[in-house]
Amino acid sequence: MPASGVGRDKPFDIPAGPVTFIWTVSLAMTGRLPWKTIADQLQPGEPVRFVREPGNRHDPRAILAVNGQSQPAGYLYAADAGLLYLLFDRDPPLRDWSVVESIIGPGHSRRSPIIRVRLQLDLASPATLITLIAILTLKEESFSRRFDFQLNPWLAPLLALHQAYRRDPDQFALPGAIVEQWRRITTSQS
Repeated sequence: MPASGVGRDKPFDIPAGPVTFIWTVSLAMTGRLPWKTIADQLQPGEPVRFVREPGNRHDPRAILAVNGQSQPAGYLYAADAGLLYLLFDRDPPLRDWSVVESIIGPGHSRRSPIIRVRLQLDLASPATLITLIAILTLKEESFSRRFDFQLNPWLAPLLALHQAYRRDPDQFALPGAIVEQWRRITTSQS
């Protein structure tokens, strides 16, 4: 077993669902047309949905943010979109309750508003999301700040994995439950 005490032989239980995933994300492209027109009209508390855009010639994993009338208001940044694109593709949310959380208007150093969205997704099971977060973001130094573990207590087991990785990355191994779920995700059909 790896020196860190975390590995394929150590039990790791992926919590059972359903769960609600809450994550604050920012929108990109809010200062460019045609998105600027809609982004400038958004208000805190307004519903926002996220839509995959596989036909996007710049980024086939792009996720577009649309207002309640399905008008485009911007995109998720690529790092956030990559994780959610896979989630939406492999285990779509049951419901999207996302809303505009805050808006910081354009200032002297920026041309476009900073729009923060409180992403809130009801998931039938947390297994796919936990696995995607572990595989795609666990090694990031900012991991413990990137996801709100107080609002998502079912993600807490990932904190221990992150800490084990940071202590001894050379001896770290993902738990078997995550490895097996990753195999299911990557071998399933879209």
